[in-house]
Amino acid sequence: MVIRWSSTPTGSSRPVVRTSTSGWPAWRVRRSVCAAGRLRMPPPPWRRQSRLDAVRRTNLLDSAPEESFDRLTDAAASLLGTEYAFVTIVDERRSYWKSCRGVDAVAVEDRQNPVEESFCQHVVGLDDGFAVRDARLDPRTRDNPSVEAMGVIAWAGEPIRSRDGLVLGSFCVLGSEPRGGHSRRLAGEHRARPAVRAVPSRVARSGAP
Repeated sequence: MVIRWSSTPTGSSRPVVRTSTSGWPAWRVRRSVCAAGRLRMPPPPWRRQSRLDAVRRTNLLDSAPEESFDRLTDAAASLLGTEYAFVTIVDERRSYWKSCRGVDAVAVEDRQNPVEESFCQHVVGLDDGFAVRDARLDPRTRDNPSVEAMGVIAWAGEPIRSRDGLVLGSFCVLGSEPRGGHSRRLAGEHRARPAVRAVPSRVARSGAP
């Protein structure tokens, strides 16, 4: 897994993400079509029961901060030069911050936000990494309350998966200014890869047998 922004031949930066041909996650397109045709809409990906069962087996929801997770977010933020880094676990209601570098929060109620207001919903919906250079301008994120409430501008995250491949949450970094420009600014991403790869293994060790 690699958190990255890529540059176009003209030098402008854009995120590398997998979306539908219209530029939107396929599940959002399906829900829009169903709504327009008054058909029964499928549940959003974060409410799928098999994924929720896998999330609960980790025993990480509402758990206390742990140094082992905090070391990983510290490493990602430091190496990528971002103000914030998170390990999140996403259930049907909220994105729980198992580790939150840059946010002074200890109480469970302060270490979460509604899943509809989290950028992690896109990682779950895409079943893949998600990134935006400037969330204020991207049509997928510009109306998200977190852009103003948390000052999210640039965001990049990779899925944390269960042993059977289901997305449990995300390992993400975010910043308060657009992220892009010359590729040398992103050289640290290669040094951050060990931390990125360590998160799923750490989550797996927390889960029930």
